[in-house]
Amino acid sequence: PDPDGHPNWFEASYIPWCSYDSLNVELPEGNQYFPPIINWGKYRDEGGRLMMPVTARMNQALADGYLVAITFKLIEKEIANFIK
Repeated sequence: PDPDGHPNWFEASYIPWCSYDSLNVELPEGNQYFPPIINWGKYRDEGGRLMMPVTARMNQALADGYLVAITFKLIEKEIANFIK
């Protein structure tokens, strides 16, 4: 990555083969790892509603619950725009 040219990058991965209830990302020296990690899995139908698991791992030195909530709200907005 080029942090000078792209200071707001994050890691993302997709697990298209399964839908999960919980995902925990453990990193060695994780307290020294600052970029957010976003993971998502296969969507599923739950009673007529499409549900997709999304996990966000953020270092608390840089992000608190408020910023995590904003992240999820932005994801919801982009998904809503995509399905229109």
